[in-house]
Amino acid sequence: MAFFDRLSKAAKSVAAKGADTLEVTRLNGKIANEKAAMEAVKTRIGDFYWRLFEDGEEMDEEVNEMCLEMKDIQESIDMLQGEIETILQRNKKEEEDEPAEAVVVAGIKCPNCGTLNDMGTKFCKECGTRLEVQPIAQQPEVTQETHAAGHCHNCGADNPPGSKFCKECGAKMNN
Repeated sequence: MAFFDRLSKAAKSVAAKGADTLEVTRLNGKIANEKAAMEAVKTRIGDFYWRLFEDGEEMDEEVNEMCLEMKDIQESIDMLQGEIETILQRNKKEEEDEPAEAVVVAGIKCPNCGTLNDMGTKFCKECGTRLEVQPIAQQPEVTQETHAAGHCHNCGADNPPGSKFCKECGAKMNN
């Protein structure tokens, strides 16, 4: 009977620890929400002082210096955005001047490594990352190495040449 008493006591202890863990997780969630609310208030305070600065209101010297620093940062951002716009316009002009490619390959681009995978692929053939089902269209991919297409040792699926990971189950291919 002592064995069952100890077993019952251990089960109650595990249940109590589980409840404590759940409560700590719940409280940590509340703390995270409170911190987010505090950051939102800080942002509103900053927005309030920024509006005063933009309106030319007199403020504490330290606040004014921070606003001037923000103004310099914004000017730098504006300059960088201008450079981006110049580059994009130049690229658009070059695209208009060049004849369009007739062949476009549809596939799924890996969000991790950027590799173009066949439509319907569930896992990236290059890095094994689980893929989203939203297709993209890109120019034909130039592969750096070629391997014979193979069957996955895990699920048996046919995989395209060069696949390092199975497109169906994500298992590492034996190339």
